[in-house]
Amino acid sequence: MKEVIYSIFYFPLPILWFLLITMFLVNVKKRITIFKIVILIFYISLTPLFANIAEYPLTRGDNFDYDNEKYSAVLVPTAGIYKDVNFSWHPSSNSVLRVKLGEKMAKKYNLPLIISGGKIELSGKSEAETVEKIINYNNVILETYSRNSYQTSKNMTDVYNKNKLNKELSILLVTSAKHSLRMSLALEKKGFKVKKYIIQNQYIINFNSFLPDARTININNASLYEYIGIIFYFLKGYI
Repeated sequence: MKEVIYSIFYFPLPILWFLLITMFLVNVKKRITIFKIVILIFYISLTPLFANIAEYPLTRGDNFDYDNEKYSAVLVPTAGIYKDVNFSWHPSSNSVLRVKLGEKMAKKYNLPLIISGGKIELSGKSEAETVEKIINYNNVILETYSRNSYQTSKNMTDVYNKNKLNKELSILLVTSAKHSLRMSLALEKKGFKVKKYIIQNQYIINFNSFLPDARTININNASLYEYIGIIFYFLKGYI
């Protein structure tokens, strides 16, 4: 179901569907006006400024001093693994980025590092076990059953109980900036306090901000993926 939704709404497909509907259902006199409006919207949606505005609600940080907060643990949800031609599993680039940043934060604050990620194939290793090999840290807790953000939030209670972690203290969540909102909302639904670790990059508006850039297609779709995910989680009662 989710894949069908993505195939319908992924940018720029909504613009294509709208144009097709216009061609068949709108009279000729109004088509030109509608086409002009759609082209303008298409232009705006391809600009870096639009992409930055669209992702801001997802990537907005907690705006506090991380060094003055007490945490129970650092949590890193994995972001996929892949199998090479020799049938060996490796972490994806996103998993590596998340885990290495999480490791850095765990060392800095001397905290347990929780890595959450289940199996893709029943016969293979879990994502958490796969990324463990790139870590040089002793205090690591692997959660190897979760296959999505909701399952991670659901399984955290067992992780905390088994390892006697203090749920009254905040979890320092280290994930991709856009994923942090959905993941934190799911954890908060389960009664956890969450601080999202997001490296804020100040966006500078310049002339290029108003020029179309093909790279914004991927940026917009990544944002759209998260918005659809948040809506889906809300309807399912996960957040």
